[in-house]
Amino acid sequence: MVAVLAFQLWRSFRLESQLQQTEIERALLLGERILQRTIVSQAAFAVVPAANCFEVRGDRVVVDPAVAWLDPIEPGVDDDLIVQDRLDRAMRAEFVDRDHASAAREFDELLAGPLLATQRLQVLSAALWHAKRANSTTRIASLSEQFARALENVTPPQLASDMVSSALASAVRIEHELIPAAAAERLLPCLPPLQFAGLPRPLPDGIAARHRDATVRRDRMRLAQQWLGEHGATAAAGLHALTTDAVLWLMPAAEGQRRAAVLRPQAWFDAVMAEARDGATFSWPERIEPEFGSATEVAMGAVPGVARLRPKQSAALGGSVWLLPVLTGLLAVAFALAFVQHRRAGRRESEAMAAQSQFLTTVTHELKTPLAGIRLLGEMLAEGRAGGREAEYYKLLVGESARLSLLIDNVLDLGRLERGERSYLRTSVPLADLVRETLRMFAPVLEQHGMQVTFEDELLDANASLDRDAFVQSLVAVLDNARKYGASGKRVEVVGAIDGDRLTVRVRDHGTGVPAAEREAVFDRFVRGQEHQHGSTPGVGIGLYLARSIARSLGGDLTCGAPASGAGAEFRFSLQRSMT
Repeated sequence: MVAVLAFQLWRSFRLESQLQQTEIERALLLGERILQRTIVSQAAFAVVPAANCFEVRGDRVVVDPAVAWLDPIEPGVDDDLIVQDRLDRAMRAEFVDRDHASAAREFDELLAGPLLATQRLQVLSAALWHAKRANSTTRIASLSEQFARALENVTPPQLASDMVSSALASAVRIEHELIPAAAAERLLPCLPPLQFAGLPRPLPDGIAARHRDATVRRDRMRLAQQWLGEHGATAAAGLHALTTDAVLWLMPAAEGQRRAAVLRPQAWFDAVMAEARDGATFSWPERIEPEFGSATEVAMGAVPGVARLRPKQSAALGGSVWLLPVLTGLLAVAFALAFVQHRRAGRRESEAMAAQSQFLTTVTHELKTPLAGIRLLGEMLAEGRAGGREAEYYKLLVGESARLSLLIDNVLDLGRLERGERSYLRTSVPLADLVRETLRMFAPVLEQHGMQVTFEDELLDANASLDRDAFVQSLVAVLDNARKYGASGKRVEVVGAIDGDRLTVRVRDHGTGVPAAEREAVFDRFVRGQEHQHGSTPGVGIGLYLARSIARSLGGDLTCGAPASGAGAEFRFSLQRSMT
C-alpha cells in the first residue's frame, strides 16, 4: 500500500514537471516573438517612466523646460573685456588700495552703463560681495533690489553659462533672502551640479528633488544627443546601444519628430513584459527572464544587451512546490535588508559628494582672492605704476603669498593626515624663540589688515619637545583664525608661560569671540562658526582642525575658551616640556 502511494506521488510529480516544462518552452517562444515585435512599435512606451522619455527633431534632442540646457558654456566664452577690466579696477581699489569707496564707485559706474542681462547679473553679484565685506547694509539693500529685477530677465537655459550660474549661486551664498521665492523656484533647479552643491542649506521645499531629477534627465538626454550627433537624423527606429548598460529607444511620432527613451536593457524588458501581460492566457511573463550580454551583442531580434531568454529559477523547481513559500520569505528578508543598506549607502554617498563639491567650491573661491591680489600687485610693479609705493607693495606681496601658501599647505596636510602619511621629528626647541620667529613671519599679514601683535614671554628660556615646522604651521593657523574673526579688535596678544611640567602658548584676540556651545565644534573638519557659514568671512574650515591634530600628535593639545576679561576668544596650546 505504501509502495503504491509512493508510486502515485512520484507519477504526479513527474507529470507536473513535464507540464511545467511545456509551459516554460511556450513562454520562451512567446517572449521571443513579443520582443521582436515590440522593438518596432510604440505599444510599450505607455509603461516606460515619463522621466526616461523625450522628443527628437531631426538629429537634435528637444530640451524640455525642466532640464533647460544640455551642455555648459565653456568658462570665459561669454566674458566681455571691458566689463572684466572695470571689475579688475574695483578689485584693485578694494584689495590693493584698501579704498572701499573707490571700489563702490567702480561698480556704480559700471551698473549705470549699458550691460547685457547676464553681464549685469555678474556685476551685481560682485558688488554685493563687496558690500558684504564692507558691512554696508544700506548698499546691500539697494543692490539686492537691483539683483532681483535683473533675475526677471534671466531664463533657465542661460544657466548653462558659468558667468550666470556663478553669479546666481554666489548671491544665494550671501543670503537666501536675496533671491525672490519665484526666481528661486524657477532658476535654482537648473543650476549646474557643482554650483548647486555649494548652496547653503536648507533650500526651499522641493528644489533639491527637482534639481536631482533634472540632472538625471539631463544626463540621459545628453547621452542620446551624443549618439544622434554621430549617427544623424537617419538612425533607424528600434533599440540602439549607448553604453554597456544603457540603450536608446527611437520611435516615429509625427512628421520630422520621433519619440525616444534612454533606459537599461532590463528596464526595457520589464516594460515590454508589463505591456504583454494584458490579455495573456497564462502567466508566461513570470516564467522567463533575460540573460544579458554586452551592449554590442546582437541577438533576440536585434535587442542590444539581451543575449537570450531563459527560464526563471522559480519556474524550474518542478513539483517541489513547498519550497516556494520558504524561498519567497528568504528573498523578502534579503530584499528588505538590501534595500535598507542601499538607502543608507546612497545617503552617505550623496552627503559625501555634496560635502566634497562644497569643499572644492570653497577652496577655489579662497584661492582666487590671494591670487588676484598677487597678480594685480605684480602687474603694477612690472608696469612701473607703483608711484613710489614699491616697498609697501612688496610687503603686501609677502603677505598675500603667505596666505596662499598657508591655504595650500593646509589642504595638502589634510590629505596626508587622513592617509596616515604625516610624520613628525621631535627635538628639544627653545619655545620662546620659535614663537618670536613665527610672529615675525606672520606680522605683515596682520598689519595688512590693520592689526598689531604682541608677545609676552614668561617661558624663561624653557625648551619644548616638538617638531619645529609642524608647530609653526599649527600656530600660524591659529593666528590666521584670529586675523579673520578678531579683526574688529585690532590686536592679537600672545603669551608664553610655564605651567608645571607643561608649557603653554595662549593666542587671544579681541573680536566677537566663540560661543560656548561651539568651542569644540570649531575644531571639526569643514566646520565654521554659526555666524560665518554663509561666506561673509573667507575660510575653508580646516585650519583649526589641522592645528589641533598637529598639537595632539606632538603630545600636547589645543583648546578654545573665553579670556579672563573682555571680549574675544583665547586659544591655548599645551605642550610637553623638554628637560634636556
